[in-house]
Amino acid sequence: KGYGRGSKDLGIPTANLPENVATRLGEMIKTGIHYGFAAVPSVSPTIYPMVMSFGWNPFYKNTVRSAEIYIIDSMDNVPEDSQAEMRDEVSQYERLPGDFYGKEIKVSIVGWARNEKDYEGVDKLISDIQNDVKNAIECLRTKQELKQEKWW
Repeated sequence: KGYGRGSKDLGIPTANLPENVATRLGEMIKTGIHYGFAAVPSVSPTIYPMVMSFGWNPFYKNTVRSAEIYIIDSMDNVPEDSQAEMRDEVSQYERLPGDFYGKEIKVSIVGWARNEKDYEGVDKLISDIQNDVKNAIECLRTKQELKQEKWW
């Protein structure tokens, strides 16, 4: 179970990987915002674009490193000024059910977007997350073949 702040505080529901997974991940990747693909096989066969915050989340003053995945399954968190150009790409995905706690999530990290930041307020954090979503969709446009990998 996660921190409960993605949906409640931000309106951006995230799936939090277990702490031991985040610890192991820290041996392989650097902290920051990453993007790639994610699937929840027991819920949907669809492979979705995703954005992952990996690290200490300075705004929330985490004391342990965390991996929080936002699965892009709707236009909800695409910046309004980018929705028209991204509608076709995002509308192809069925919306995941609101809760898939305890379900296996498969993640493929394709790229690194930026460093973590601290924020003066939640509005700027939300704005940056929305820009991360937009950037992830743009970067993943040319990586669709990775969804065909056998391990999915």
